[in-house]
Amino acid sequence: MNFFNFIKKGTNKQLESLKDSAIYDIAAEKLEPKSYAQLAKPLYLLSQYFSVAYHLISFVVAIIGIIIFALQLDSILQKTILIVLSFLLLAIVEIAKSNASNTVFSSVARKENPNKLFLIVLLVTTVFSFVTSVWSAKESIYFASTNSKFSNLDTLQNSQIDSINNLFATQISSIETSLKASQNTLQTTKNKWLRIATNKDIQDSQNSLTNVLERKEKALQSITSNTESSKGKTDQKGKEIAIFAAVLFAIFELLNLVCYWFVYQYYQSCLLENNLPNEPNEQSQTDTVTAAVNRALQNLHLSFPNPTQTHDVTATVTANVKPSFTAVQNEPKKIGFQFGNGSQKTAHVTQNEPKTEQKTELSKGNKICQYDGCKKAYTYKVHNQKFCSEKCRINNWNQKTGKKFIKGKGGANA
Repeated sequence: MNFFNFIKKGTNKQLESLKDSAIYDIAAEKLEPKSYAQLAKPLYLLSQYFSVAYHLISFVVAIIGIIIFALQLDSILQKTILIVLSFLLLAIVEIAKSNASNTVFSSVARKENPNKLFLIVLLVTTVFSFVTSVWSAKESIYFASTNSKFSNLDTLQNSQIDSINNLFATQISSIETSLKASQNTLQTTKNKWLRIATNKDIQDSQNSLTNVLERKEKALQSITSNTESSKGKTDQKGKEIAIFAAVLFAIFELLNLVCYWFVYQYYQSCLLENNLPNEPNEQSQTDTVTAAVNRALQNLHLSFPNPTQTHDVTATVTANVKPSFTAVQNEPKKIGFQFGNGSQKTAHVTQNEPKTEQKTELSKGNKICQYDGCKKAYTYKVHNQKFCSEKCRINNWNQKTGKKFIKGKGGANA
């Protein structure tokens, strides 16, 4: 037997094993109907985590921008006060935005008009957080990507101009001193040859002074030109960074609001899925949500009674909801996928059992286990399922064949 035949045989053996045993469990698991609460739970958790993470990111980015701006101040006291006050203000803004978001979208999920005060707080804090995040992101990236390390390049230009002035000041002063001495000599002397030499010195000094002044002017013009060029480049880079940060944080702010909205829509759908009765509903959707909330509160109060309270707590919630201890409640509607028409499961009854016993047992499921030692009701997961569990299927096989089934071995032993 070569290698490929060995692999093929082993693969076929594994496939036969799956076909005989585990494939039923796998198929049942994959086709199992799930409620909305289960299906949407991963997206709900993702929304929760994103909102918390974005609040933290927005706060940190804004603080970084404030610190970079504070580094440009001269006074240490001013730097400290600015950073501390900004830290407190940004923390208050993020907390207020979170609380306002919870309040507003909770009202939206209940189909009620949001409180105007909380709606205004949500809008103001969202805009403030967006602006500070964009500005801080621009300052942070600008600080890391430019040579000047400051948004104001005038300081660098003034420093270079002062350096040029100091460099040429000594030369100009020396030439002016020599020129003044030559002029004094020319005024006091009457010697013809000395006057000729003094006039020549004065002419040389004037030429030297003119040359130095021209070189100084060229140096100053070069500094101005370089500074203007640097300003143009950094301004262009700053605009690009600001546009990118604005688009990025606008998307994040919108996603944050969508996440808050989805969280409360998820709460609303789960509450309706668990508490909505089966009888026809003639009320509006607002009344349906309110009834579901009141019913959940009623069940909560009934489950955890307060011994010190003598009056009916649920009566204050709504006058339409009355607790009933004897009536049998209808089965809640399911939002998730269901088998059968009208989301009703089809009962499967064998002909060997009495109808009354089948009716009683089928209240717990929609099929009866075919194993003689069980005969319990269960909810089927595959349309041709005959046994409530793998254990009953194996016991039934052992009873019919007189052998003992060994799981995973691909065969049976006597």
